[in-house]
Amino acid sequence: MTYLLVFLLQLTFNISKVFEIKFTQEDKTKELMINSVIINLIGLSSSFVSIDSLFKGDFWILIFYTSGSAIGKWIAMKYYKSKNTNTLKQITTKTKKKLNYDLLRFQH
Repeated sequence: MTYLLVFLLQLTFNISKVFEIKFTQEDKTKELMINSVIINLIGLSSSFVSIDSLFKGDFWILIFYTSGSAIGKWIAMKYYKSKNTNTLKQITTKTKKKLNYDLLRFQH
């Protein structure tokens, strides 16, 4: 149960870290502050559980801590990339429609 908890905490922590960068770039202060509180609470919880396990001699916890971290970043980057790709497609589609409209207008 501890392994799953640490894995999920690290997964959530690293997804939140990627969105921290996103909110900073987009200048979304409110979302950034809420995300910051979440990051701190999750980070503290994850560290506490992991260090407690390490002090008890359970070094397997390191695998779940590290894998949760890596998979969390991968998930967040995939989501972030797909959101950016969709936005780029929308912009490109709108631009193409406008260009087509302008071309048709100038042909008459």
